[in-house]
Amino acid sequence: MIRETIESQNLNIDDILFQMKIKIWDDPLDFNKFTASLRRLDPSFSDGQCRTLFQKLKGGDGLVNIESMIGNFLGSFRDTVDFK
Repeated sequence: MIRETIESQNLNIDDILFQMKIKIWDDPLDFNKFTASLRRLDPSFSDGQCRTLFQKLKGGDGLVNIESMIGNFLGSFRDTVDFK
């Protein structure tokens, strides 16, 4: 569903990060930050959908790495023009 949203709005990696109000170099996201960011991208996500997606994307530390999340959303990781 998230890929459909991204494709229908023709978003690139910079657009996604901007809408989610995160930066590629930010610290990994906990569940609350992940849910808030995801709902900025698509407000129609339910709590259950957010929880399921978080469980699939989180690493061993229980957090979602932004780079891997974007890679999963886009189908492959692409470089961004944003930099520190």
